[in-house]
Amino acid sequence: MKIREELDPVLRLRVTVTRQHVAMAKAYVVRRFRPSLFELLEAWIRDMDCALPQAIVMEPPDQQVPEEEIDKIARALERQLAFEEAVWGLIGEAILLPLGHTGERAAQVGWRFGNNAGGWSLPSYMIVMPGKVKLAGSFQDAGGGMLGSPDLFLLDLKASDLTAGVEESLRLAVACLRRDLFMPAIAMLGRASEGAWIELGRVLAVRSTTPSGRKLSELVEDPRQSAAKKMDSISKFAETAPTTVLGPDLYRIHEALTWSHLVRDARNAIHYSHEPATLLTFETVAALLLAGAQHIRTLFSIRTRARRAQPIS
Repeated sequence: MKIREELDPVLRLRVTVTRQHVAMAKAYVVRRFRPSLFELLEAWIRDMDCALPQAIVMEPPDQQVPEEEIDKIARALERQLAFEEAVWGLIGEAILLPLGHTGERAAQVGWRFGNNAGGWSLPSYMIVMPGKVKLAGSFQDAGGGMLGSPDLFLLDLKASDLTAGVEESLRLAVACLRRDLFMPAIAMLGRASEGAWIELGRVLAVRSTTPSGRKLSELVEDPRQSAAKKMDSISKFAETAPTTVLGPDLYRIHEALTWSHLVRDARNAIHYSHEPATLLTFETVAALLLAGAQHIRTLFSIRTRARRAQPIS
């Protein structure tokens, strides 16, 4: 790209803000919180090493901007825009409460070619957000932050190979809990629990070369079978798997099964005549969600090892 060409349309094809970037920025904001967001933004830029270059040295003879410099600018803008989106997301989730007027931070990149110098203004990438904020009081009691936002919950979950359906269910569970919708929250947590077991069962069945593996596959895919029967059968099958699959999770899978049955019983409150063993309150649903992070992590850890291990015979 030459000096006379506009930088903005070139960057538009390269700058991509991902959900993971935004989740990381949300975690940074709440864990490194300070009232001045622009001071926090400067700290984020420094820690993420995402400052825009002050002056790009152009390459002769055609005054070209080096491709690596364009990529560097794009990566820096992605991180800075993720911070801005994270702030507005936290405000929308009532975790950050704005205290003053909004401020702006211009996006500019300079260039130098011999004795000539100039720069680009990038209005499309200007950062706009409140100058000062405070943390909502209720957020301090939201499981250390995990239950304050779906992004924060999933970031702290650290489950490898989490499937889209389970992730969506967990996001909805946390979002419903934040709005005091306890029954929808436990319903979505129940869906996430069932999904985690089913995804584990599918992989175990596929990796098995035994008749019991084929039976497990039929059971898992049979819509007429209850969730409880599927979970019990998958747990028993997993117990027979080699140590390369189970790893350190032999006893943890028993705990995960107990937790899943507790969630299932609470979830059955959606049925008109069912009286759950536990009353659906913020405390009970929050406790099940927080415990679920460990158990879902266990199920997906076993699933990941099963996919990488030798066939189960």
